[in-house]
Amino acid sequence: MAGLIMAQDVADIDVTVDKENYRDGLMQILLVIRPHWKAEEVRFKSMRQGYINLMLVCLVNDNQEEWLVARIFGSGLDPAGCLGFRRQREVKCSKALAELKLGPPVYASFRNGLIFGFVAGKQYGWADVTAFREMKTARAVARALAHLHSKRTTDYTLAKYGILEGQSHNTIMKQLLDNWPQVIIDEETTAWVNNQIPPLKDRQAEFDLLLNRFDALNIPETLCHGDPNPTNMIYNEQEDSIILVDYEMVGMMNPLYDLAGFMGTSAFGLLPDIESLEHTKDYQRTFVKEYLEKLAIIDKCEEPVTEDKIEGVYNIIQVMMMAIHFALHIFAAQLANSPNSTVSDRKDLLCLSLRRLEYYYKHRDMVLAIKLPGE
Repeated sequence: MAGLIMAQDVADIDVTVDKENYRDGLMQILLVIRPHWKAEEVRFKSMRQGYINLMLVCLVNDNQEEWLVARIFGSGLDPAGCLGFRRQREVKCSKALAELKLGPPVYASFRNGLIFGFVAGKQYGWADVTAFREMKTARAVARALAHLHSKRTTDYTLAKYGILEGQSHNTIMKQLLDNWPQVIIDEETTAWVNNQIPPLKDRQAEFDLLLNRFDALNIPETLCHGDPNPTNMIYNEQEDSIILVDYEMVGMMNPLYDLAGFMGTSAFGLLPDIESLEHTKDYQRTFVKEYLEKLAIIDKCEEPVTEDKIEGVYNIIQVMMMAIHFALHIFAAQLANSPNSTVSDRKDLLCLSLRRLEYYYKHRDMVLAIKLPGE
């Protein structure tokens, strides 16, 4: 990876890049930060395209150390009215994590995106989640999250970038549920969906129950990724290290959300039917142990990582993963209603939304009966 740069070297460019016809807009930016590049030699290569954002490699040769990545923010999903805030925070966090050597170097921000350095390594799609069943890869994720959650990182970003400002992850998810669309795609689909799920007020009460239980744990908030799924990770096999990318949901929250988020998404991916796909208890406890031990080293904590501590965190994660299923029910339905989704996407996303909620209610009593630390 190319050398990291400091925030004062980041160019803020007053340009809006058209997501569909991006070349002209990106060339205006590249001519500022790479004036030696010849316009006729610049090529763009799609990395991966999500439902909202577009990622492109910008290059003039095959030397990956010179490649840049353009992340063009989309606007296809913002029912909670918080997209603008998240984008501002994403720019701040990208700069901060670059300075802390936890993320790629940032070279420019523009009205609707960022330009940052290319990170060499294995990238993952949703079809590749089985790679994270390997304990070696999981341990690398645990160490990456420990670095992100460390007191050093949290204190630095709060002091310099004010990332504490604004809404929490909990608030954003509750807003998404509170803004549940009255019409999902069309009236016929809406009637079909509503016939299979509890009324909105019941789901709101259920989600509040979960979030209130986690809040009662009084776990200090740290800087968190917010969406540590396998598609937001790049694995350097030679260094046995993970770089977390895509900082759209970064913020201050309970750090165990990140652990549960990884544990759930790496086990289930975006599959609608997930029975018997859970990671084993031994896998999860090994992951938790690696995380806690690395965090203790970084934060210079003298308190030992005991078996009771590992078991307590493991139990919290079991309950939090139920909240993740519930949250995915919300988010998948919102994505299905997005104008960016194709007809095929909508069908798959609605199936995902309904099956995850069904899974939640099927297993809720058994999982919610787990006693958490302090209860």
